Amino acid sequence: MKRYLLLISPFISFGCFSANDDAINQLPSDCSNFNELANKPYKILPCFSATLGNNRTNQSAIRDAYRQFHALNWPTVDGKVGLADFTLDYTSMPDTLPVWQSWPTIQEIESNLHNAWSETHTVVPESCRVLAAKSPASVKQVTNLKSPLVLTQFRNPQDDIISDRNGNITFYSVHVNKPAFDYIQSIRNSPIERFEFPTGSEYENMQRGAVFVKAAWRKIDNSEFDQYHKAYAYIVQPNENGVDECTASVVGLSAMHITSKNNPKNINPSEQVSTTNKWSWATYIQENSVPKFSRNASNGLTLTEKDLINANGNEWAYFSLSIDDVDKLCKNNDFTSATCPINQPVCSHPADGCKPTELVALPVVQDQQNLSTYNNETKQRLNTSVWSKYEIINNQWSDSGIPSPTELANPILEPFEKPSSSCSSCHSEANTNIYKDYIFNSGIKADTIKNMN
Repeated sequence: MKRYLLLISPFISFGCFSANDDAINQLPSDCSNFNELANKPYKILPCFSATLGNNRTNQSAIRDAYRQFHALNWPTVDGKVGLADFTLDYTSMPDTLPVWQSWPTIQEIESNLHNAWSETHTVVPESCRVLAAKSPASVKQVTNLKSPLVLTQFRNPQDDIISDRNGNITFYSVHVNKPAFDYIQSIRNSPIERFEFPTGSEYENMQRGAVFVKAAWRKIDNSEFDQYHKAYAYIVQPNENGVDECTASVVGLSAMHITSKNNPKNINPSEQVSTTNKWSWATYIQENSVPKFSRNASNGLTLTEKDLINANGNEWAYFSLSIDDVDKLCKNNDFTSATCPINQPVCSHPADGCKPTELVALPVVQDQQNLSTYNNETKQRLNTSVWSKYEIINNQWSDSGIPSPTELANPILEPFEKPSSSCSSCHSEANTNIYKDYIFNSGIKADTIKNMN
């Protein structure tokens, strides 16, 4: 059984607060100037819509991805969980402790380490006892010294491991907003036959739906500090004997999903009990992470020397091959051959020492101009912030069960998926045994869930 310590030190704060849920949920009603967005679509505010609206399109979904990205990256009030500091100018800050990072993680909820929303302490595994007894060294511009991350999850839902160009493995954290947290707490003490996370609604009964943020983290050094959102983290991984070992490091955010239950209009009237997908999956990536495939004359995937050049002049975090290596190992653009390491898992266990995972992003098929416009607005409006280094890949939503865009994958969060992969279709696999509302890990222990098969 894993053992944990409640970490009490000068850089950990405790507290509870009273704040209305509109403020915690960053609903439009709490931003008096929210109506300005009708005429200023690229304006950045700490509030975002509760739903995708009635007239949903790919364009409006991308707009929503842009707005929720900035609202959820808004700085948090010190010592408060999920409460954006509306008094600060997010656009002028070099980095932030974002709202979503103050939310409890699925790991904390599942292990009964975060039982009340207002808890702001950090609980670390016993393997981190020595490190936890010391204050972290002062790290310039790291925003979460008062609330370090605890990173233990290094396998993705497909049970794969990815490592960066330095051989350091990638870790994941999943954070939940207050509506999701409250729902999980309400059902965790009784057998569960199906999940139904709260859905956002607009108009007279405005409410925020469940939001999950999945983050991918890699170790970074000070040469990369101005390129990444940074966090101080205790990193726990097993050694060759299966014993957990803990290290402390600054990590950088490589990629993230914002999964929001904000699509209440996606309803199938013929269903007595709804199983339609009311979620949207907005996904983002740090700009120096991976190169992108291009298309050849026959519309097949290709990788040229030009594709491998990072326009920012930086090395790719998850790609280290030269064009000669690509031509030799992936002859004739055969990226599925046994000799080609691109988008293939190469690490089975972290204790074995991992070779770099060679990741390449699939070409963006839809909405290129719209995505480019919003990503350029981010770069211009936050040109002194690390958040300008992140791009929207796209935002997938469903209409009458049909996902749009039809294909979407994040090369770091879904690194080995086929070109036809989709967030929506992948998460439908979560409903295999019982209806889990498209969420693989809900923070509920498996023995609580009634198997319906």
